[in-house]
Amino acid sequence: MSDDVASLIDRDEAAAALRTYTSRLCTILRDSPDPDERAIGIWTVGEVANHIASGIENYSQWMQDRDAPDLDELRNMSAWNVETVRALARADLPQLADRIEVATDAFVEAAAARSASSEVRWYAGNRIPVGVAVCMRLIEAAVHGRDVAVAGKRQWQIERDDARMMAYGLGYIGPYFVHDDALDFEGTVRVRVRGGADLYYVVRDQRLRVATDGPRPHWHLSVDPVAWVLVTTERRNQWSAAIRGQIFGWGTRPDLPFKLRAATFQG
Repeated sequence: MSDDVASLIDRDEAAAALRTYTSRLCTILRDSPDPDERAIGIWTVGEVANHIASGIENYSQWMQDRDAPDLDELRNMSAWNVETVRALARADLPQLADRIEVATDAFVEAAAARSASSEVRWYAGNRIPVGVAVCMRLIEAAVHGRDVAVAGKRQWQIERDDARMMAYGLGYIGPYFVHDDALDFEGTVRVRVRGGADLYYVVRDQRLRVATDGPRPHWHLSVDPVAWVLVTTERRNQWSAAIRGQIFGWGTRPDLPFKLRAATFQG
């Protein structure tokens, strides 16, 4: 994967943002919204909270070089997440808030004790930079926190600076979540993250590489960072974002983003 994309993520800033969104989420959970209210897809508020708790506990264990539940292949992650949540014991929301806070504190402290350039265990036996791991938990807290807030009719805002870091994190892990055999095309898409760095999605020899520079793009995307995170995580429709001017593109290969999307499996 691309070290230059990882270098765009400030571990300490990501950790501070993670604490902020976690605190906001836990405040909502302690206000006891309906745990059976549908939050996202097939998951209820209670199931999302259980997913967040188990996820940050896994990451905390890995950051401390301890074993944690894992899956065989990343392409099985969606089904694995569903099965894992179904198998978890139901817990009340304030209890889950306590677990999320404790595990987040342990995770952030362990991350701070590591070199920012070091790598840590991740799913399916992979390793990712510490800053990227923190950014992955930031995405979970911000996006799933939004799921819980929307379900409970609460206010939730993702800050643009935080969303830029999330966009870089999503760019870094992007190559892990593509079917290489579906990359039967070549081309380069430049994603201009407004107010931040460019990301080049380069497909060549049935491999996807994401970097901060690359060959001449066939298609350009200018994206609002918050909208990009929500579209990429399937919380917002790309066409509604386009109508609002939050995402727009130009170039000679308008098919490339759709081809990349078709080759991507949801993590």
